[in-house]
Amino acid sequence: MLTSEEIERIKKLIGREPTSDEVMIFDAMWSEHASYKSSKLHLRKLPRESDKVIFGFGENAGVVKLKDDSLIAFKIESHNHPSYIEPYSGAATGVGGIIRDVLCVSARPIALADFLCFGNIKDRKMKYLCERVVDGISDYGNSVGVPVVRGQTLFYGFFDHNIIVNVMCVGKVPEGVKLISSKPSKKGKLIYIGGKTGRDGIGGASMASQSFEGDLSEKKPAVQIGDPFTEKCLIEAILEILSSPDIDVIAMQDMGAAGLLNSSSELASKGGFGAKIDVSRVPKRQPLLPIEFLLSESQERMLLVAEEKHFPKIKEIAQKWGLDCEIIGELTDTGLYEVFDGEKKVISLPISAIVDSAPVYDRPQRKPSWIDSLRAVAPEKFPPPKNKEDAFLKVITSPNFAGKKFIFEQYDWGVLGQTCSAPGGDAAIIKLNKMRSFNEYVSSEEENSIAIAISLDGNPLYSFVDPYVGAILTVAEGIRNISCVGAEPIAITDNLNFGNPENPEVMWEFVKTIEGMERALKEFGIPVVSGNVSFYNEYEGVSIPPLPVVGTIGEIFPFRSVPKSFFDPGSFVIAVGKIFPQLAGSLYIYVNFEKVGGILPEPDFELEKKLFSFIRYVVSEGIVDSAHDVSEGGIVPAIFECAVSGVFSPSGREVGVKIKKNFIKDEQRWDLFVFSECYPLYIVSVKPENLEKFISLCGENGIPYQVIGETVESDIFEVESIFSFKISELRKAWEESLARELE
Repeated sequence: MLTSEEIERIKKLIGREPTSDEVMIFDAMWSEHASYKSSKLHLRKLPRESDKVIFGFGENAGVVKLKDDSLIAFKIESHNHPSYIEPYSGAATGVGGIIRDVLCVSARPIALADFLCFGNIKDRKMKYLCERVVDGISDYGNSVGVPVVRGQTLFYGFFDHNIIVNVMCVGKVPEGVKLISSKPSKKGKLIYIGGKTGRDGIGGASMASQSFEGDLSEKKPAVQIGDPFTEKCLIEAILEILSSPDIDVIAMQDMGAAGLLNSSSELASKGGFGAKIDVSRVPKRQPLLPIEFLLSESQERMLLVAEEKHFPKIKEIAQKWGLDCEIIGELTDTGLYEVFDGEKKVISLPISAIVDSAPVYDRPQRKPSWIDSLRAVAPEKFPPPKNKEDAFLKVITSPNFAGKKFIFEQYDWGVLGQTCSAPGGDAAIIKLNKMRSFNEYVSSEEENSIAIAISLDGNPLYSFVDPYVGAILTVAEGIRNISCVGAEPIAITDNLNFGNPENPEVMWEFVKTIEGMERALKEFGIPVVSGNVSFYNEYEGVSIPPLPVVGTIGEIFPFRSVPKSFFDPGSFVIAVGKIFPQLAGSLYIYVNFEKVGGILPEPDFELEKKLFSFIRYVVSEGIVDSAHDVSEGGIVPAIFECAVSGVFSPSGREVGVKIKKNFIKDEQRWDLFVFSECYPLYIVSVKPENLEKFISLCGENGIPYQVIGETVESDIFEVESIFSFKISELRKAWEESLARELE
């Protein structure tokens, strides 16, 4: 809602009292969701440039160039608020919206990834929300034919009243299709293409810029309704239009938050133009008021700018795909945003007032009172569990570590035939095929093959304990993950999920997160090229913990084989990196003691960078048989993941592991090492014939390592003198626990 100060600002800008419709226009365009008024000042600190960046901030999606000149577009968005109110449609339209963002820069969507956080898994409502959100993502993604290749699903009480639904989309610009910007270089007609406009989603941008309180059922009309089959037709129609030599598209914009109003006014403003809209020409499902046409967030609609002479061909292609297509206005030199209903002018406002004059706030910040109490928690002083087996089982069967097969088996992760890695690994691998035309793939020649790696990461516990270090570790985790599949990092996209920015403690968390990301990105030399901020994740004054979610893109060139994330029998298990007790913000403490806290140490940046390169090299050269980084759960749970990930391999089974106790420096405090989430640390497996070469490389490059175990054929998973299980029974417990909890 607009504040009284903002209303006064509007009066000065337009020189009079705004009408009720004009207030609704400013409320949408000056909302946090549309204007970034609380975050813009701080987001400018993040590094955005590199020699690989083609499109960055200000466009619908970031675009980077790979070594073979392929153009990759990617972005992440949130649909947190609508997914809590109406989980199926909220999640589904989140997928549809991010697909169109990537389509807007001429890219064919080729992969999706999701990051989901729910509240207490024992709560029946959370089980329902999880089920319906997953249904929404799978139904939309599967129907539109874009694979969900990577994901993370977490359950913490922090999210009992505000769930997190973040979706990332990656696309490839087909050969011969030119990049289209959202900034028009010249005037043209405004062409509407897609599905019809209705009343669904009106007020969506404003709703997403408010905290929740009381009964939320009245907000359901603000949630959009998606149609993936129309979306599929829209994808094909847009790409066919862009590939046509007879059509010149000047600019393009998705009708997302604040619908036609936002897309038309922002597009015009970026080009330095005014805009004239006739809502009577907008395809509609039902009679609508002019303001409803502007604010409707009906899905599967886009706005093109082109000269009128190109319209007949554009409409012909649109109709071929069963889509509505009409000229609904034009760009002008007036500097005004003018809306007509037929011959009647109903709105006339300076476009600069709507788009460019939104306030930019430097909001007050205050260190939260609980930060010091969290730092005072000393995990190393918690007594070691008396039942070692039970402590380990609690970690690997907790909903935040347990196998997610129950979820990802609902996603068609292999559609399009380019996905090279099964779900559950450190990063998804997508082999990029050339395209003979906008809709025809040609398999790449093996010697010239290239692939991209996709990771999507966030850690609510780390960010809660220390927003600054938590942000650094989130960026580092993404790069570690893609290094484990032999990929070189190119750029990131981010979704920053926070509470109410008007709360100084939330703003302190946000600024510290930005500072941590800035530090990490500069240290690692990669830019952020797109992203989103989701504020007001708050219910009746209680905010979620700070949660930066980072999507990382890397390239593998030449792409020769698919790296493993699982063990084979007969290999050495080696820890590469630093081993030390690190239980601050750990899953072990959260699960076994129901505590969060401790002091997160900053990572050793030089060692991180050295290990990024080293792991990437030994993976790509086949010197190691598999690689996996240590993160949530700690060292031995990470080894366990490698042992059971073979269920997704051609052999389809788990592998036995015998772990030495040589990495445990204090047997009385075995838990400080078994569950240590120390960093940077990787678990690799090396075949006997490669061991000497691997050790030699470690010595030459100053890489710390320790041989801590071996993989075996027998049905065992043991840590010497600590515990011993049958690996088959552990795998069954890990694989089935989440599905059982969600029953």
